[in-house]
Amino acid sequence: MTSTMTMFASLRIPLEDVVKATNNFQDDYIIQHDGTSTTYKGRLLWSGKEMKIAAQRFDCRHVEGDLKFLNEISVLSDFKHTNLVSIIGFSDEKDEKIIITTYDATGSLRQYINSPNLTWKQRLRICVDLAHHYKKHALLATTSVAAKSPFCRRYCPLAATRRR
Repeated sequence: MTSTMTMFASLRIPLEDVVKATNNFQDDYIIQHDGTSTTYKGRLLWSGKEMKIAAQRFDCRHVEGDLKFLNEISVLSDFKHTNLVSIIGFSDEKDEKIIITTYDATGSLRQYINSPNLTWKQRLRICVDLAHHYKKHALLATTSVAAKSPFCRRYCPLAATRRR
C-alpha cells in the first residue's frame, strides 16, 4: 500500500483542510451514504482558489475499505474526460481515508429525470448521451450521474464501479 500511495503523493491533501471544507463532516453536508462510505459536499481552498468539492469518507475498519480506497484513487486518476468528475486529491491521515473530487452538481440524474418540466425531446437527448457513455465505459447508475442541469452531466465512475 505504501508504494501505491507514493505514486499518488502529489494528490495528498491535509486532513485539516478537508475537515475545514466539510465543516467537520457536518451531517448537513452529506450528499450520499452507502455501506462503505459517506460523501460530503464542501468548499476547499486549494492552489490559491476556492472550489466546490465532494469528499468521500471511507469506513476503513476492515481491509476491504482500504482496498476500495486505493482502487477508487486509481480509477479516478486514470479517467480524464470533461464529462467525468475529476479527482482533486485524497487524505489518509489519522485512520481517515477520504477522496476529494470536483463537485458542481445541483442534483443527480435521478432527481432530474422525474421532473415534469422535461420535454420528451430533452429526455431522448439524455438517453442518447447516457447510452454513449455506457457503450464506452459500461459504468452507469442514475445516482452516479451528477447534473448541473439536465443537459450538462458529469459521471462519477466510482459510484458505478461499486455496484458491479
